[in-house]
This record gives sequence, structure tokens and C-alpha cells, in this order.
Amino acid sequence: MRRDLTGVDASIPLARLHVLSGGATSVSDQSGWMPRGLARTRRLVDAARQGGPVVLGVCLGAQMIVESMCPGGIRGAKRIEVGLAEIEWSLEENGSLVAPAFHYEEIDSSTITDSGGEVVATNAHSPVQGFRFGGRVWGLQFHPELDPTDVRRLVHYHKRTITTYGGDIALALRSVDQLESRWSGDSFEQLLNSIGASNA
Repeated sequence: MRRDLTGVDASIPLARLHVLSGGATSVSDQSGWMPRGLARTRRLVDAARQGGPVVLGVCLGAQMIVESMCPGGIRGAKRIEVGLAEIEWSLEENGSLVAPAFHYEEIDSSTITDSGGEVVATNAHSPVQGFRFGGRVWGLQFHPELDPTDVRRLVHYHKRTITTYGGDIALALRSVDQLESRWSGDSFEQLLNSIGASNA
């Protein structure tokens, strides 16, 4: 079931897993829907930590989880990360993966650890590419739901955003060309399996 977090309907449907997806709004934007979205996110997080449905945030969704729990834990990155990225996933023995990335804000690692969370994924660009609070609250800064074709389209569509935040369009496209052979089409399912195994 797909629900619009930006809308005025504050009800939360019954589910075993809630996925908060990416988006273009900053968590610091107080002028529109974000304050309502953060309040709903906090309700989901609180319920999950009390044994309710698992919550997984992707990109903006992950940032919303952090901001709802620890206001001020999101900061501007030195430059945008866009393209295919190499990620180290610490919960697997061979935890290296290649995943789509598109973000110009990032999560402060000390915010996660000081709040009792664990950083579970990282790379050279961002110290927090993934985190968890216990087994029921998870965040991923990267985009496992996208594929290389999606990334190429994003790069072409968002050229102005990429250059505004210090990115290089040619470099972003080159990362897709260079790393596409290492991208796995079932990476999202594998990550969901890791999350599910932690709750077994």
C-alpha cells in the first residue's frame, strides 16, 4: 500500500513493514509538510521500538528518522553523492555492495551512536550510509530500490541540482558505466533479508 506522507491524513495503516522513501524536501524545511511528516515518523519509530512494525527509511526517509529522534542530526554534505556508489555493509561477512546514490545532505555518525544506534553501512563519501536502532528501526542513505537505468535518468534530469551541490555530471555517469557490472538486481531483497534476520 502506498501512502502520501506529505498529506493531511495522519492515520497509519496496519503493516509489518513501513518504508519511508526518498524525496526532494530538506528535513530542516519548516514551511510545508515536513513538520507533519516528522511527527508521523516519530510515531512510527516509537511504535517500532516498542515491538510494532519495522520502519525502514531510504535517503530522505532515513534522514527523517534521525531528525524525528535527534533534531539537528542532519547536515549538508561537502558535495553531492550521485551515481553508483560502493557501500560497505557491516552485517554480512562479505558486505561490499554497489548501490545507487543521490543525496546532498547526510547523517552525523555521532548522532546515531550517541543515541544508542549502530552505523551498519558506510563509504568514502558518507560516514553513515546505513544505521539501525535495535532490530526494528533502520535507515539507508543510498537507494537500493533503483537500478542503473534509473540513475542515468536521474543524472540527466537533475543536472542543475548536481552542479549546484558541487557534483560532476560526467563523473556521475562514469560511475554507472564503471560499476554497473557489480550492481545486483536483488540488492533490495538481500537488505530486507538482513533486516528480517535481525528480528528473527
